[in-house]
Amino acid sequence: MTNSANTPLGKKKTQKISQQELPQRLAQARGDETLDLLITNAQLLDVITGEIYPTCVAIGGDTIVGVGLEYQDSPAHKKYDAKGAFITTGFIVTGK
Repeated sequence: MTNSANTPLGKKKTQKISQQELPQRLAQARGDETLDLLITNAQLLDVITGEIYPTCVAIGGDTIVGVGLEYQDSPAHKKYDAKGAFITTGFIVTGK
């Protein structure tokens, strides 16, 4: 049985970042380089506690390099105002 990413259930498919790309993504996360995309005014739903937090999502290439209000004023090539839309982490399948 597989999931929508055609990965066997129970096997986590993770993103790999090349050694050449990693320094740039870390610099973007620190704020030393311009982000590729910044999503502002989002609401983060914590699926464990049910709490909701205002947040921003910082993206470099195809990688989320940071989440938090500290990115609110970060320079970015593109900015997207989520206008209060909800975001959440991946959901966990807890049964078969």
